Amino acid sequence: MGVLVLTDFLLECTLGHRITDILRIDQRLEHIGNKHYITISPKKTSNKRIEVDIIFDIAKKILIDKYKCNLPNISKDLINKHIKQIIQNAGIKGEELQSYHYQGENEPKEIKRPRYEYISTHTGRRTFISLLVARGWNYEQISKYTGQSIKMVEHYDKATSKYISIHKDSLKNRPYEIVQLCEKED
Repeated sequence: MGVLVLTDFLLECTLGHRITDILRIDQRLEHIGNKHYITISPKKTSNKRIEVDIIFDIAKKILIDKYKCNLPNISKDLINKHIKQIIQNAGIKGEELQSYHYQGENEPKEIKRPRYEYISTHTGRRTFISLLVARGWNYEQISKYTGQSIKMVEHYDKATSKYISIHKDSLKNRPYEIVQLCEKED
């Protein structure tokens, strides 16, 4: 189960779409020239079709080479449950402070929870956006891949200057640590 969960989570991190849409990709794939293209019709915005090339090599290896676009059937809830366990077992430590405010209450409330409890499939979409921002992509380019508005892409961007500088250092000194694009990075 753990391998399937990680596989689906990695696809979300490298395709940039909701896990529910990724799990429905099946045979919607085209190979044109040296690129692979997928068509996604997001469930949430069913009036929109998104046709994009697969840009990360690991997504191509998982989706095409390993599963031939026939991903195993697994639920989003099961993925979320197991990804938290995997992250906790990996030794991710620390706490996060969450603030929330219910209508009718005067003061917002805060709660501290272990960091791993905040990881979910949606973290993958944020990761995809941050991976591309660190590579110098702008929000308009990224929105064409995710199908989100530029404002939403900006909201999902978690690539701090520290994150970007670590990416640049790794690209220069330890390129094997970087999630590779299908085409060689500059």
